[in-house]
Amino acid sequence: MNPPPAEIGVPVAEVETPALIIDLDALDRNITKMAEFAKSSGVRVRPHAKTHKSTAIALRQIARGAVGQCVQKVGEAEVLVRGGVKDVLVSNQVVGERKLRRLAALAEEATIALCFDAPEQVDAASRVARDFGVTLGGLVEIEVPFVRDHRRRRDRDFCNRGGERRL
Repeated sequence: MNPPPAEIGVPVAEVETPALIIDLDALDRNITKMAEFAKSSGVRVRPHAKTHKSTAIALRQIARGAVGQCVQKVGEAEVLVRGGVKDVLVSNQVVGERKLRRLAALAEEATIALCFDAPEQVDAASRVARDFGVTLGGLVEIEVPFVRDHRRRRDRDFCNRGGERRL
């Protein structure tokens, strides 16, 4: 096993790169500032783990008021849940039964939600959740008017094909 690239207190010039170096005081100030802003605004904050890719930082954010974490991929959700995060939103569509089964397994330990942009995705996730006896949360992804026209048509199609009734 390789030694870590640095030890606490080692001069920066002696740190082997690449290495993540964090000013914990600044990190904690920023996390607290965001938490206070969210609370005063009456909203809940769910940071995206892509900014840090760290269960330790995710847990710091949660300890200061974040409701959970967002990720893009199932593997990222698995890492966070194994690290103690109990509420994860996969802010992307999850396609394929194998990935949905991995998410359903996580839902036995944590609150798991994912995004949908097609009724078939809702059906597939529902089937897998039933098989596992768990609940998977869901959000319908709807684009705002500043995107290409094909997305707006797809959003209408989602509703016209009964997607909102399947949630």
